[in-house]
Amino acid sequence: VDGLATSNSPEEVRRIEPDLWESCGGSPPPASHWRRVLRDLGLAQIDTLHGLCAQILRRHSATAGLDPDFAVLDEVQSKHLRAETSLATILDALDGQGPRKNAARDLCEDLSLSGGRFGGGLAGELESLLASLAESGRSAREVVEATPALDEQAASAAFSAARSDLFESVLALEQALATSRGNRGAKTFGLATSALERFRAQVAPLLAAAPGNLSSAPGAMQALLALPRVVAGVGDLGARVCDQRERLLEADAQVRSCRLARQLALLAEEAERRYRAEKARVRGLDFDDLTRLARDLLAGEPSVRALEKARAGLLLVDEFQDTSRTQLELLGWLAEGSVEGSAPACSGQAGAAPISASSLVIVGDRKQSIYEFRGADVAGAGAFADRAIVEGAQSCVLRTSRRSRPSLVRFANALFRVALAPGENSFDTPFGEDDALEPFRTEGPRGPCAELLDVSRTGIESEAQVVADRIARVLLPSAPERVFDGDDPRPIRGGDIAILLRRATNVDVFRRALLRRRIPHIVLKGRGFYGSREVQDLLALLALAMDRDDAAALATVLRSPLGPLSDDALVVLARSGGRHGLVYRAMFDEQAARLLAPDDALALGRVASLVERLAREADRLGPATLLEAALSETDYLAAIAAGLAGEQAVANIEKLVSLARKHEISGGTARSFVALARRMEDLDQRESDAAVVEERDPHAVRMMTVHAAKGLEFPVVVVPECSSMSKPWGPSVLVDPQLGLALKVRSADGGPKRWGTSGKRIYEVHKERDAAQMRRLLYVACTRARDLLVLASRGGRNGRNGSKPGGAETWRTCLDAALPALDGLLRILPDGIDPAHSPALPDRRATADRQSAIGEALRAGTELPLPASDPALAAAVEEARMAVARVASPGASGRPTIVAPVTQLADASICARRYQLLYELGLDEHPAPGATPSRAAEMGTLAHKLLELAPLGLPRGERQAALLRLLDLEGGDGADPAHADVLAAVGAYLDDPLAARMARAGGPPRLHRELPFALRVDPGTGPSLVVRGQLDALLVDGDSATVIDYKLSRGSEAARYRFQLDAYALAADRLVDGAVPVRSALVFLRAKGPRIEEQAPREAGELRR
Repeated sequence: VDGLATSNSPEEVRRIEPDLWESCGGSPPPASHWRRVLRDLGLAQIDTLHGLCAQILRRHSATAGLDPDFAVLDEVQSKHLRAETSLATILDALDGQGPRKNAARDLCEDLSLSGGRFGGGLAGELESLLASLAESGRSAREVVEATPALDEQAASAAFSAARSDLFESVLALEQALATSRGNRGAKTFGLATSALERFRAQVAPLLAAAPGNLSSAPGAMQALLALPRVVAGVGDLGARVCDQRERLLEADAQVRSCRLARQLALLAEEAERRYRAEKARVRGLDFDDLTRLARDLLAGEPSVRALEKARAGLLLVDEFQDTSRTQLELLGWLAEGSVEGSAPACSGQAGAAPISASSLVIVGDRKQSIYEFRGADVAGAGAFADRAIVEGAQSCVLRTSRRSRPSLVRFANALFRVALAPGENSFDTPFGEDDALEPFRTEGPRGPCAELLDVSRTGIESEAQVVADRIARVLLPSAPERVFDGDDPRPIRGGDIAILLRRATNVDVFRRALLRRRIPHIVLKGRGFYGSREVQDLLALLALAMDRDDAAALATVLRSPLGPLSDDALVVLARSGGRHGLVYRAMFDEQAARLLAPDDALALGRVASLVERLAREADRLGPATLLEAALSETDYLAAIAAGLAGEQAVANIEKLVSLARKHEISGGTARSFVALARRMEDLDQRESDAAVVEERDPHAVRMMTVHAAKGLEFPVVVVPECSSMSKPWGPSVLVDPQLGLALKVRSADGGPKRWGTSGKRIYEVHKERDAAQMRRLLYVACTRARDLLVLASRGGRNGRNGSKPGGAETWRTCLDAALPALDGLLRILPDGIDPAHSPALPDRRATADRQSAIGEALRAGTELPLPASDPALAAAVEEARMAVARVASPGASGRPTIVAPVTQLADASICARRYQLLYELGLDEHPAPGATPSRAAEMGTLAHKLLELAPLGLPRGERQAALLRLLDLEGGDGADPAHADVLAAVGAYLDDPLAARMARAGGPPRLHRELPFALRVDPGTGPSLVVRGQLDALLVDGDSATVIDYKLSRGSEAARYRFQLDAYALAADRLVDGAVPVRSALVFLRAKGPRIEEQAPREAGELRR
């Protein structure tokens, strides 16, 4: 089934209803049938394909030869392992001997070890190659051997032919020049003749150069390099010489490609072996292993395949267009009919059995296949669906769009009839008649619902400013634009708007533009956290405390707001004492300190003192504790909060401390936390900035990539960067499923790298695939909008839309090509200005320009004259007045308030040092021999939860069953000895007379269980104290109240808990308003009996003291 995904509609159901009833036997099933279907629907298993594969492998682990308890490595873990093993393979090869050393050396010469900003180098290319082949199970050697163009003998023959053809073209040119000497200008003739003579003088090294080694004849290459410049003006023969020169260089690159490809396969084989060993060591499988091993198991074991087909029954696969080749084979094995084949169903291979008529439902939209970088094969998915239809599957096309307004539906149809025109490649997704959507919503107001902001200035900052200004205008109360709740129009709110970016590269640019307009926003599924300045500063501080030889961390800390030191000061520190670089001991160089400016000297002293203190505690305290100490001793938070994105920066710091705290609790150290954070940054891990507004805030604009928005919809969608092109750099190793492997190598003439004769074809197909996916990405972006679509495109150096005529394709070129068909459906707004409605926005510079004047007026308490025509400045000043008033006015009590949990105060009453170690420094209590603190805390929490929820007054038999049900609801296991022990302790207490009194009391107001409280204690002088806590139980019966506190222990000195019980008793006295005396009962659940220690009632004044 090939379902083109929009939304289901009653019309579509009614259209196919007769076919459905016919398939059911000619009449609709009775209502009881549908009730049974609805009831059983909850039993359906919903999972990812990887989850399904993991289940198959666990069920048949013995047959697959796997440990059934294998771990599944997530994307970050597997990428990190693959990167480490790839780098280790290269480094060990360089240090070793034999073929691998030669391979690593030659490859590093061409690719470098690590490519830096514009590529991954050999390490990155090797890692990417392993990842691209992992799911298929093919080795790099197999791919190289299966690529006909990588036959070095054939490539060498082509090189020799190209060299001969070049000599022939040069000879023909010489003859032509000799016969037509008088017909040409003396200058042209002289230049060409001289160049050819120099070339002939260097012919011997060129003739002697082995295929792939043209660069070994530098003189000949210089002469060869000069040919195009001097023979280009001598007609067709000169052009032929230039073409033959290029052909020879490409042929030379092809020979080098053949040689280096085999050397790369040699390294890849060793890297793959190490990667498998690392996975075996951690007993883990990655996602590619799951798919490949499950496919191989189904293909090689007919009995397993039969069991899984019977177990699956019916498979419903959503997002089918994004399945990979291996996943398609897996589905083919699971969907084959009763006749078993030797190849997967719908694979097109010989021996494939027909697909089962009732085992598979697939839903997808070819035009929304945008995950080719993860292995998605839209051509393979389309071929699978076509074969299924030929074999009898029913095709249902869903054409009704319930999402978008009719004008937007017509816009999308018109645009993508042009943008997704039929192509020659199998991965093209032409827009056919079945793809044209039909609107379901009512027409609404007339006019286009799509806009193009035509930005006249260059630079992404200019485009971001225009986008922010347009958003600010549609958010004005007077804006004419409306969104619809059903058929009811309403003004646009910030939460209605989503900015969809092609890549996350320019997120910060658009964020700054929104911040300047004071537009609340949130970045969803971003990746800018680890790269933010404040996170980098604090990670550098921790790194410096761990390793004082880390020069990069030292420079980062000194230039950060923790100092900061000026550039002059850094130069002085780097050059003083004859040094030629920044080193840690320079901070303590008295001679250098005397050369610094006074403010730099003070900043240096602060930083040096802070780092020294952190270094002393670095091996004892966790990362969160160190960060909190650094923040409390410096003004770092105040410094970054004053910036443009200050609120975001502070939130990021809070998030960093929270992540450090989790790492610390799990047993990690500051050193391991820094290593983890840097690894996440290196792997480009998707960790978004901390949220400064709630994710569901109705006034916050959403910002995300188009990939993150897939499957979502928004009332207003803004799609900027329509003139942006794909990345200007790419991989140096490409693998095509049909054409094989290509390797980009150095050019013999010292120019840009070359793919070689056949590699160019693979590269061209790669570019065409990328362009086809880029068009599909535009389709996904445009179809997310419900009521308004805003596109933005800026100018460029080469033309109005930022690209040369006939140059690289962009979203803007797609729009321009479809403009005639978009008449009346798209309005173009120059620089985002709507001539019919363009209210003035507040001047962003007004507050900044008069900041000093405003501050002086506020400090002096004088009136500041404000121009009546500048409401933004008036609002800013009023906001500042209110802020100053809040800070200047004393609180209601005029005294600070301390809020503390009762358990912390109890520990402080026992031992002040214990309180400092536990709560200020965050150290864990040393466990007793053989004890596990986390397990003990878990059991204590479980006991309290059971006593909170357990029904009271039941007979013993019924009570045990009820406790077991509660244990199961809390995720416990009655077979676990520790859980069984807790059950026994709780059951024993419920037999006690005190529990019987609780049962007789019933519920509130006579009995409260797990009752929270906040008790204010006023000592008369000093800070006010609020004690927070929770009463395990408060029982009011007879003429008294009893506070009950449970302890899952065998009993100890009750005096240890005296402070805690007094606090509980005082809180209970407040709760009963002193109407009855309050006594306390301490219940030791594990003591025989159990043991209950009661405390007589005491006066409230005595308890307070």
